[in-house]
Amino acid sequence: MSFSVQIKHELATNPLIKTEWSSFLAGYFQNGLKLLATGQWSFKTSTATLKALFSNALQFSFQIHETSTHCEFSFRASQTEVDQLLAFDATQSDLPLQKAYVIGAFLSGGSVSDLLHSSNFHLQISTNNELQIKQLMKLFHPFKQTTKRHQLLVYVKSYQAICDFFKLVEAFDGYLAFEENQLQKNFALEQVRKSNLEIANLMRTLKTSTSTAEQLKILINSADFKKQSLNFQRFCLVKLDHPDWSLEQIAQFFERKYKVQITRSGIQHLNAKLKKLNQN
Repeated sequence: MSFSVQIKHELATNPLIKTEWSSFLAGYFQNGLKLLATGQWSFKTSTATLKALFSNALQFSFQIHETSTHCEFSFRASQTEVDQLLAFDATQSDLPLQKAYVIGAFLSGGSVSDLLHSSNFHLQISTNNELQIKQLMKLFHPFKQTTKRHQLLVYVKSYQAICDFFKLVEAFDGYLAFEENQLQKNFALEQVRKSNLEIANLMRTLKTSTSTAEQLKILINSADFKKQSLNFQRFCLVKLDHPDWSLEQIAQFFERKYKVQITRSGIQHLNAKLKKLNQN
């Protein structure tokens, strides 16, 4: 089951549909209702949940024709009843009716990309009813309007806008699944970023250590090295053997190995002298 079908299944079971049935029906019919040559009205559903919904709640006498891809309902109703639904303006209604209308519009012509397995954020409602397009633009301000393959549609392509739409139509299961998936993706990306940063820092450290070691070897093998103080010579040899030691560890080693007590500032002085000689 695709993520889009999951969302439609959740919306089709929303209690608002039953309590605000006329508004929902207007949202659905303004999108896909057709007048047949027989004088009957016809609309299609694409999921078993929608088929069950209309089979149980549709108040008109109807027939069902099923294919491998959809289920087509045909029914008879007075022109007045149908005109009222097709002319319904949800923007003049209260919030529950507006939500039911948008749910109907989405169930009729809406789709959403596979937000759980793709980075492509896209939600749209397609319809050739200009009245419906205008209403949807007013009812959900982030919507943008375009035409694709001679079909009018409204759409959003941002993570936040899709989350807001799910909250508007009360698709809370879909919203939470989408939100959790994004948190997991963001966490994974953050871990990769941290790992890359740690690797970069390690490479810089290794490069610096290698450079320092080469400089130390050159200094130790030079004639000037033997002219330096004994403590400085010892310091250089310790730095060569233990490049990762802190100044405090070197001071402790001096006391343990050479029985020489040297302060931290003394070690810092030797380290500064080494840097100065390397620069020269």
